[in-house]
Amino acid sequence: MILYTLLALLFVFSDQITKFFAVSLLKGTSGIPFIPHIMEFLYVENRGIAFGMFQGKSHFIIPLTIVILAVCIYFLVYYLKKSKHLPSIALTFIIGGAIGNLIDKLRLGYVVDFLHTTFMEFPVFNLADVFICVGAGLFAIFILFFDKEEKNENNK
Repeated sequence: MILYTLLALLFVFSDQITKFFAVSLLKGTSGIPFIPHIMEFLYVENRGIAFGMFQGKSHFIIPLTIVILAVCIYFLVYYLKKSKHLPSIALTFIIGGAIGNLIDKLRLGYVVDFLHTTFMEFPVFNLADVFICVGAGLFAIFILFFDKEEKNENNK
């Protein structure tokens, strides 16, 4: 459990430090190209959740995030007891990302986003969002491909 806690803390720290630099270097600018024609750094204050949904609904978003975190921590402990590393890593990504964005919501009232794709229309996002998506993807892979094998073995 200590390793996963340290990993989640690393995710939170890396998210918060990138947001610190985003505020310091990007606020008040019109964006800075990162990879030409693919991605730029662009400061945005997201007062909603993913993709800008539920703008200005912090009274709803903060408690929902806390409930989701509690459920993820419960399942992290559950999978760690079963020595299932893929879902444990996936949940650690989700927990780290959720805590990173929750810190912003509690401290600022909004989430700092700064990664903007320029080759396609897509909402501006941050490192915590990347962690949440990677975690969700890994968890989906576990459910779709690995969890079935365990269920089939248990049914024999």
